Amino acid sequence: MMTGPRTDIRRRRNNRSGFIVAVVIVLLALAALAYFLFANKSITQMPNVVGQPVAAATQTLSSDGLVIGTTKQISSSQPSGTVVATSPIPGAKITRGQIVNLKVSLGHTFTILQIPNVTGKSLGDAESILNKAKLTSKIAQTTVAPAGSTPNTVLTQTPAAGTMGHSGDTVTLTILSSSAKYPLPDVSGLTPVLAATKLGQSGLSVGPTTGAKCSNTIPNGSVAGTSPAAGTPVQTGSSVELITSSGGCPVIVPKVVTRTQTGATAVLQAQHLFATFTAADPSLCSPSQYGLVVSQSVPPGGSAPYGSTIGLTICQNPSTPSTTTSPTTTTTPAG
Repeated sequence: MMTGPRTDIRRRRNNRSGFIVAVVIVLLALAALAYFLFANKSITQMPNVVGQPVAAATQTLSSDGLVIGTTKQISSSQPSGTVVATSPIPGAKITRGQIVNLKVSLGHTFTILQIPNVTGKSLGDAESILNKAKLTSKIAQTTVAPAGSTPNTVLTQTPAAGTMGHSGDTVTLTILSSSAKYPLPDVSGLTPVLAATKLGQSGLSVGPTTGAKCSNTIPNGSVAGTSPAAGTPVQTGSSVELITSSGGCPVIVPKVVTRTQTGATAVLQAQHLFATFTAADPSLCSPSQYGLVVSQSVPPGGSAPYGSTIGLTICQNPSTPSTTTSPTTTTTPAG
């Protein structure tokens, strides 16, 4: 029979306590690892370091558990060494340990140049010219339409063309506002296709119908006018009806019988008509008719095409040689 304390029971208790402690330690280690893996990778917002010196920005980002990636230096109006942009941008969702790329100002670098002339050019062309000259542009609008102005065309520029400036300067371009009214351009004399193109470039559209009218100066089929008429104030998007020429307008033929050759010619010229003369049969002429027109190919009050020729018969004195005159021409009037 054994006497004294039971050492085997005490050993079993000590072993159990050691096992529990070991399990607790392992659990704590796993918890710490999980915290490191997940807490340090938690989602947060990208801090705004734009405008800060690069050293201060780097410290701020590092303190937030972010890693600085590339640092690109660019020309900027900001002071040299200042952060002008970040990737990701400020406010974006990020995780700890994420890489952040910086753009840092080299300072304002520029060259002296002459401001190009873009007045009268389309807005797109003007912006392209300024961009190639390393200038920026700003748009200003006006409701006051100068004569000959059209939408999306530069009316004025500031600074003026020829002014000395620097690369990076801003040129203000003034164009018509969408609500401004401007004179309808004149497309008379153009073909309908070219007229429609010109009106389209002016922010206008051609209506579905086409009228016609006679014209003594516009060839048949070309545009003789518009509705509304050229010069009428219109707005962008307005519809314009083309009116094409149907050819020359008819002319009322005046009476020239009993007039001399010179007098008959002058009367016809006043109506923009030509004259040609033929000698009458002498047996039909009386002495009182010598030198006078006795008939005309188009009766008085009749109509003839603009610029056409009227045949006239004139009595000649038999004692003078018989002559046939050539057609008398007139100068085509403007309008």
